Formats: sequence, C-alpha cells, structure tokens
Amino acid sequence: MEDLWRAYYAAIFNPARTNVDLLLQHMPARRWSNLPEAQLIQELAFESGSRERGMIQKKPISAAEFIPEGATLPVLREAVQACRACELWECATQAVFGEGPAGAGIAFVGEQPGDNEDREGRPFVGPAGQLFDMALADAGLSRPEVYVTGAVRHFRFEERGKRRIHKTASRAQVAACQPWLEAELALVRPKVIVCMGNTAVLSVIGRGVRLMEERGTVNPHRSAGGVLITVHPGFLLRMPDEKRKASEYERFVEDIKTARTFAEAQRTPPLPYRLDRASTAK
Repeated sequence: MEDLWRAYYAAIFNPARTNVDLLLQHMPARRWSNLPEAQLIQELAFESGSRERGMIQKKPISAAEFIPEGATLPVLREAVQACRACELWECATQAVFGEGPAGAGIAFVGEQPGDNEDREGRPFVGPAGQLFDMALADAGLSRPEVYVTGAVRHFRFEERGKRRIHKTASRAQVAACQPWLEAELALVRPKVIVCMGNTAVLSVIGRGVRLMEERGTVNPHRSAGGVLITVHPGFLLRMPDEKRKASEYERFVEDIKTARTFAEAQRTPPLPYRLDRASTAK
C-alpha cells in the first residue's frame, strides 16, 4: 500500500510549489521517517528546478507565430499546414481551413474537423456537413454564398479499434488556434458570425455560455456586425428521439434565417474583424 502511495505522491508532485524551508518549519527532517513518501522528498525537491523550467518551456504557444504578415486567404490556407501551435497536428492527416468567398455576408464557425474533414481537407463534408447544407437550403442559402470554417484546425480524436472517435478540443487548444480564425475573418469581413456549438462560442466570444438559452439572437460584436449562437449540426444527428430531432432541426433553420435577415439588413460591411480577447486558455 505504501508503494502505491509513493507512486501517487510522485505523480502529483508539483515542482512549481516546492518550498523546502517552509516544509521544514512544519515538519522537521527528523520526523520524515514517519511518512511513507519521505524517501522521495529530497530527490523530488532536488529535481524541482529543472522540472519547473521544463514546464515553462512547454507552455502553449500561439498560432500567430505561423501566420504570414499581410497574408491573403489562399496564403493562409497553405500556411496553416505548417502550424505547430498545439500537439493536434501530430496525429491529424492535415489542417482544415475555411471555405467560401471573401466578402460573404455570413460566416459559419463550427468546432473542429471530423474524420471525413480530416481526410478530405475541407470543412463540413461529413454527415454533419450534409445536414448543414440541407438546413442552408431550407433557410434560402447555399454553401457557395457563405463562409464556413472551424474554431480548431486539426482533428482531435481517440482510436477505438479501426474507428477514430471525436474528442472535444481543450481550452488551450482552442486558444492556440484562435489566431487562424481571427486572420481569416479579418479578410472575409462577415456581417454576422454564426457560432455552431460550444467550441465555436468559446473561440469567438471568449467565454462559455448557456447555449440553449442564448441561441437564436444576434448580439452586437465588436467590428463584426453581430454574432448569433446556435447548435452544431452534429448535435442534431446524435438525437435519438426523431420527433425532437425534427423540432430542433426547424429551430436550427430558423436560427440561420435570423442570421440571413440580419446580414441582408446591413448596408455597409463591418470594419476589419477582431476577436474579443477574453482568455480561452484558463
């Protein structure tokens, strides 16, 4: 049992919080023999300096380091393949950039690539994308006239047998990828941004929200006309109850119609887009 405790103690030991002098004030060294973990303390304390430096060196970096100055959308689409701002690139097939015309009135921001998107290198081409295209058509829009992108550029997943199962990106990964979204939306200059799902909300607004309570309304957003929150089409696909799925699909279409109405009412394009800088890495 003591061996298990020592293994656990070493695993949770935080080198950034080591204060040997304070430890000795509360627990003199002559009493360390009463503690199962005592034999580890001196070694862990000795290593704490190098481990703390290692933690600092491994802190997340920003994708801003990989974005060429003055880049156009085609240049950004090529540059994103070299992004190493987080570890997701290591297992993904490729980065997935946004698609659509510069100057599109509506920009739809999803969460991250899925298995199909990772393989094809295009956003929203899997089952969720097919449902999204259907909802666009029912709202009087088509894919070529809107801009579609994601909050995170690489597919995060876990393998189960031969399948790659989607995993939600962490706050740090969303924050690391945020400059790509800022850069492309600064060039697209949409009149309204539609955030589909919680990860998109986190990236664009910079905080979590009660999505089902705040969806469907366009709220002011600095230099971008407005922002509307709605569900991700994948949310609809996962619903087991067909009646509720049909009802939620209609709400999704109505949310898109609201964004369309707002965009059509804007007579002048917004100023160059800038994301709110609330921290997403906490």
